Amino acid sequence: MTSPEVLIGQLHDECKHLAAIHQQTYETSLKVVNSMIQKLERAKRKLVKADTFNVSRKLCDALLSEKPHTTLSREFKKLHGNVLQLGKSINKNLKRSSDAYLDESTHGLEYPESKFEIARVIVQSLLREGRFDVADSILQEMKISGCIPDSTRKAFEELQHLCNALRKRDVLPAIKWIRSFSSKSSNSKREGRSSKKGNDESAHGAWQMQLTVSLRKLEFQLLKLRYLQLVQEDSHTSNGHNHDGEHNECRHSRSIKFARENFAEFAHERQREIENLAGALLFGEGLVDSPYRDLYSDQAWEDAALQFESVFCKAHNLAGRDPVMVATIASDMALPKRVKYSSLIRSGKTLLEQNGSTHPEINVGKRMRFHSTFVCPVSKEVSSKSNPPVLLSCGHVISRDAMLRINSARHNNNVKCPTCPVESDVTTVIHMNF
Repeated sequence: MTSPEVLIGQLHDECKHLAAIHQQTYETSLKVVNSMIQKLERAKRKLVKADTFNVSRKLCDALLSEKPHTTLSREFKKLHGNVLQLGKSINKNLKRSSDAYLDESTHGLEYPESKFEIARVIVQSLLREGRFDVADSILQEMKISGCIPDSTRKAFEELQHLCNALRKRDVLPAIKWIRSFSSKSSNSKREGRSSKKGNDESAHGAWQMQLTVSLRKLEFQLLKLRYLQLVQEDSHTSNGHNHDGEHNECRHSRSIKFARENFAEFAHERQREIENLAGALLFGEGLVDSPYRDLYSDQAWEDAALQFESVFCKAHNLAGRDPVMVATIASDMALPKRVKYSSLIRSGKTLLEQNGSTHPEINVGKRMRFHSTFVCPVSKEVSSKSNPPVLLSCGHVISRDAMLRINSARHNNNVKCPTCPVESDVTTVIHMNF
């Protein structure tokens, strides 16, 4: 590979050669043009004293014999060819890296605190994947062992234990953890209800409610997999035996007993699904080729494991999805478009608005959208603790200040939605937390 010093030396020599060609072209062109000017001035003086036709003919013959235009064209072609050659050499030897198109705001990794935070996120990602030895090596080399609490490490160790069981299609440890955590969460909620007030209580309550819904949904998903697993196991156990009489009646006794003990509490909200699951008893061993194959497929087990990982992390106040993986996927989609747009800006092929924003929004898909703020569609203000968003009875959301301003002109407790004609009672609106 050629060293930078050699490349720069080659380009320097080409530039000197181009300068010499330019000087030669300039001198030759100037000589040709001055010669033409002199001939034209002599012809002009002769036209005053002599025959116009003869003077014009001699001038044309002289110009045609010397061919000044041909000389000029040849010289400029030579200069143009050397300019193109220099440009090719620059493009070949001095390739610009893609990060040169990004603005200076992307180079925030030079600060120690940024490196510390990035290292912490990477270590947590390794712990999430069960790479404890690699994570320990990074912590030791960077001397930041205190950035990961022991409770976080223990949580990831427990997560790996439960996820390994799920990969082996053993859902019982995960179900046991869900029920244990739900019980502890309910007890702590009752004990801490009096200690939280105002917005803190509302925010914690909304988060707790969302987590409870996720846990309940995950528990039912795991129970379905266990039930279908028992249906298939019962069919394998009874295969080859006489199915007459009493044995035929109890061939699915384990799966039926499991359904009665675990699905009863979900009957009021998932009755239709439970009724459909009862039909799996008819297929038994042929479950993988039945209408229930999607509920018991490899993809269903994989989805359950990913969902469990997300809920488990949220329950321990960690990101539901791996931040490193999210950043990698989003960067893979956004950076090529960012580089292309920046190159267009530098080449002047796009018009920039005079509002200080030179980079447009890049669509990275719904899964990559994380809304941490709310902008009121009425006041165009960002929500805050003092001005939170409120949910009207019609389902539309505006800021509380905007709602109060609309209500102040009506002299009652009703407020008309600015989007639809539905009116809502101010006292019944729901404060939302972002």
